[in-house]
Amino acid sequence: MGVLAELCHNGANGFMFGLDDAADLARAIDKIIGDPALRAAMSRESLRIAATHELSHVIGRFEEIYTSVVAEHTRSLSAKPKAASK
Repeated sequence: MGVLAELCHNGANGFMFGLDDAADLARAIDKIIGDPALRAAMSRESLRIAATHELSHVIGRFEEIYTSVVAEHTRSLSAKPKAASK
């Protein structure tokens, strides 16, 4: 599969299939073309997923991660006994 799993959720906003599986791709296309309600639901889900990758959301999440890592590193350093000075 050549897909980013965080962007394509099989059956929710798209279909995954093997790279060389043209028959499975054709089945997925037929399913989407033949079912307007499914197509609309997948479209809505795709927009919802895409919104979680907006820059403002991603930057905020990275800031949370970095803050957590720095805090843990600081706690770790404070907990280590200090070497005796000569």
